[in-house]
Amino acid sequence: MNARFIRSIIGTLVCVVSVFVLNGCADVIGSHRTQVRDMPAKIEHKLSPGDTRQKVRALLGQPLIDSRRLGVEVYQLTGRDLDIILFAILPAPVPGTKVIVTVLVVYDHHDIVKNIASGLWENNISKPKLSEVWVNAGGFSFTNLSPHPFIPPDTLIGPPISRKEFTTEPITSGRCALIFLPNDCLNGKVSLDSSLFADFKYLGRDLGRGFGRGLGRGGLCFSPSHTKYDTFHKLFIRKEIAPGHHELSVHERILHGEFERTFVCRQGETHYAQLEVQNIIRNWWVDRLEGSLTINTTVPDRIVEVDELRPILWHRGIWYVPPN
Repeated sequence: MNARFIRSIIGTLVCVVSVFVLNGCADVIGSHRTQVRDMPAKIEHKLSPGDTRQKVRALLGQPLIDSRRLGVEVYQLTGRDLDIILFAILPAPVPGTKVIVTVLVVYDHHDIVKNIASGLWENNISKPKLSEVWVNAGGFSFTNLSPHPFIPPDTLIGPPISRKEFTTEPITSGRCALIFLPNDCLNGKVSLDSSLFADFKYLGRDLGRGFGRGLGRGGLCFSPSHTKYDTFHKLFIRKEIAPGHHELSVHERILHGEFERTFVCRQGETHYAQLEVQNIIRNWWVDRLEGSLTINTTVPDRIVEVDELRPILWHRGIWYVPPN
């Protein structure tokens, strides 16, 4: 029998069985846990401050992120559990929970480990807390900014800096700086001069609670119970760009908003950009975000109100600082 035909039959059976599981028509009678789940304990046992970069890579392989300038590496090890279900009267294997172990390593100038930490992420809808990961080492953090179980860890955040450092950071000669301040309503792509600047996924939103229904502490879009609320309003992206005319745009995926703003960036200037949300218009067919994209050279009020801020250094494959 043709091997491709056999593979297609097996794939079809797996899909059918998975549909039955998701609809509650089949019972899970067992599970085989992926070995990736054991990695945090293995890392704790085999790696510690004082180890070399070579030893870390020998155990963990090639890093997802490698910045010699910052002295930071991030590793991600992926696996998936295998569930055994009772389908009709026969046991059948189906893909189970996806698991990602994130390892954050901070080195000194001699490639010796100063700090190391790990965290385990699961796309487990029934246990959403397992999908909220915050791995901290040496002042750096690697996390998933979204509270949703299907968004894995995707963001490297730098050590906190004071408000004074934030407003007086020097600019490279012949350049100007754009600082983008994300908010908890963002769910879309930010573009600078038609090129992707950042791609945010459901920042601060809790799909299970509904968008914008938890107004309280979190404003229009944020779930008030979400533990990362305080962090959002201290995050920023800083990128140096060439002087001249530029266009910044934000395309909202779910709340259907298109925002554009042109600005002139002169050498040595710093421009602050943020999406200011005034309201969410709700209709039975679509929700729409009302607001404006503001860009100016004065420090926004939300920055004046905090003592320290944290830079987003890397997000979904995009560096905002020179890594090396």
